[in-house]
Amino acid sequence: MRLINDSQHDAAVNLSIDGINSFRFSESKSTYWFIRARSSVLIKGWHKDSSTSIEFKVTGYANTAAAMLKLKPSQSIGQISAAFSAAWADEKNRPKDEASSCGTGFGEEIQFKTHQIKRFIGHVRDSIVVRYER
Repeated sequence: MRLINDSQHDAAVNLSIDGINSFRFSESKSTYWFIRARSSVLIKGWHKDSSTSIEFKVTGYANTAAAMLKLKPSQSIGQISAAFSAAWADEKNRPKDEASSCGTGFGEEIQFKTHQIKRFIGHVRDSIVVRYER
């Protein structure tokens, strides 16, 4: 898969296949692929070391990386996830639009009536991740 960085900043990309980081089987302690500004990289397999990868291969569940790790089948199977972050070597080069660290906390209790129902749920057919802070 090709990871493309069209931004003016270098990027760190956390790439997961079936919910497993692409560096999971690596001899290095890395988590991110590094992509220079306005460039791309073609990732062909699971990172093994600085000169070798093990190609990605679509196969039956019994032969998957998830099965090898004894992970239970989940909605992540069959999904590729790439989370892009800006990357910089020195704090003085921090991108001006880099958000401060914040998240969602707890406000006042509110009334919201719900009730449980029984349903069978199929596999995830599509998904989207929305960033709510900029």
